[in-house]
Amino acid sequence: FRSAGSRLHALGGSFSRYRSVVEHGQAFGDWALYGGMAFFGEEGWRHHSASSAQNSYTDVRQRGRRHELGFGLSLGASELRGNGPAPLSLLAEDRSGVFTHPDITENRLLMLANDTDVEITDEVSLQMTAYARHMGQDTLNGDEAAFAVCPGQAGETTVPANPATSVSSP
Repeated sequence: FRSAGSRLHALGGSFSRYRSVVEHGQAFGDWALYGGMAFFGEEGWRHHSASSAQNSYTDVRQRGRRHELGFGLSLGASELRGNGPAPLSLLAEDRSGVFTHPDITENRLLMLANDTDVEITDEVSLQMTAYARHMGQDTLNGDEAAFAVCPGQAGETTVPANPATSVSSP
């Protein structure tokens, strides 16, 4: 009821980064419908680090003189690729290089929601919310390292090329 009309928002940036949002809302008398979708993606600044995420939300509402009833559906999916730590000596050779991979986390979300607002009298109302959510996550990670502070740039936490020679922090 409060988000009538259509909107589109898009942006882009370095490393093929993009984000776009499209949404539409419309009221039909005592009924209203809203739908929105968001898309994100990038190639990443390191090799093997492309990531993406998609989300959608749909809401259907019915409003009467003394009540409002809404049902929402949220869907989400992402494939996030990160890259683990790298020894400074290898980063000096190729700052965008990846020396351990894969590091992939995939998320999936399905959520159904209901919210109800009933005005029982002019002074008393009842609000209720119920939802069911299912989230799945898979991860594949090729990183395994003992982290330690090594000589390097100030504040940089790294993994030594040879963990047996790691330097302990004070």
